Amino acid sequence: MLVTLDDAKTLHDTGSVRTNKLTGTITKEINAIDIFTFNIYPDNSYYSDLKELTSLIKVYDKENLIFDGRVLTISPYMTDSGEIGKQVVCEGGLCFLKDSVPIIKQLKCTIRAYIATLLSAHNNSVESYKQIHIGNINCSQAQHTFNPGYEDTFSELTKNLISGEDIRGEMRVRIGKGGIRFFDFIANEFSEFSNKTIQLGRNMRSITQAIDPSEIITRLYPLGAVINDDTGERVTLSGATKYIDNDQLIKRYGVHAGTMVFDNITTPGALSGAGRVCAGALKAAKVQYEVSAIDIDKKLDGFAVGCRYRVVNSYLGIDEVLRCIGTSIDINDRSQNVLTFGDKIDTISGMSARNRRNDYGKSN
Repeated sequence: MLVTLDDAKTLHDTGSVRTNKLTGTITKEINAIDIFTFNIYPDNSYYSDLKELTSLIKVYDKENLIFDGRVLTISPYMTDSGEIGKQVVCEGGLCFLKDSVPIIKQLKCTIRAYIATLLSAHNNSVESYKQIHIGNINCSQAQHTFNPGYEDTFSELTKNLISGEDIRGEMRVRIGKGGIRFFDFIANEFSEFSNKTIQLGRNMRSITQAIDPSEIITRLYPLGAVINDDTGERVTLSGATKYIDNDQLIKRYGVHAGTMVFDNITTPGALSGAGRVCAGALKAAKVQYEVSAIDIDKKLDGFAVGCRYRVVNSYLGIDEVLRCIGTSIDINDRSQNVLTFGDKIDTISGMSARNRRNDYGKSN
């Protein structure tokens, strides 16, 4: 791999015979700023040229640009063995949205119009190399209300488009022709299917399964619209039983109660129907897999965040198509790459947010 500083200086070239190479890892996650952490040593020609916030770093895997960002922090160190160097942390292209604050009034518009407004405000207030242009926006034409928060642009977009009450999508920065950065957004999730299989005995070195049961709900109490503003009382199910059980989950995990709010449901009958749909969709424990895989095709873009791959390990009984939600890329040794698979389980608040914009919320 090739690592450049300010486009003109070569910090690192895996294929070079030079001994002053970097050691480092690139981490990528959904809806997060890419992070590239590396160590640089005094015999590197550009050891003293790195500057916080202004030095621009790019990493190429052959012709593919896999990291584009800037230096965030530089930490000189000396180990107990006498090794001297600097640990450098870099942040990817989304970071430039942290350098502007959009001063706008309340907007009632489509998601696309909102993104265009914030990006225009950002581009008008930062240097040209920090500009990001509107890219592929995949969402409905519904009108939404966006209130100003007076935070930086990245925080505003995250709050309103990723973790908002009505919208929970995914965003990313993509590099186009000529190095132009584009902001892409989708109202659900970026998800492509790969014909690549990660399989024990072929390209899988190791796999670890992590199970997190902390978000499990097996008994759901659906709540409708507020019917008494003074007390906060809401519409509930008719009859003595105010909950809906997911029998399969109760059999496995026991009773774990939780609530779900449907603000625009005003009758117990409609609430029962919506509640039963959501109770049936409740998921079991969150399961993720950390996989160490050798990219035998020598193409890192084959293991892309958001893409789905077939993962097969007969010893653990795994044969599933799973979504890659994170990658850790070693710039010197492909065999050390780690992929994180498994869809993140919905929290109740996340499901409630989607219910507000789905047909579940329509009263009968």
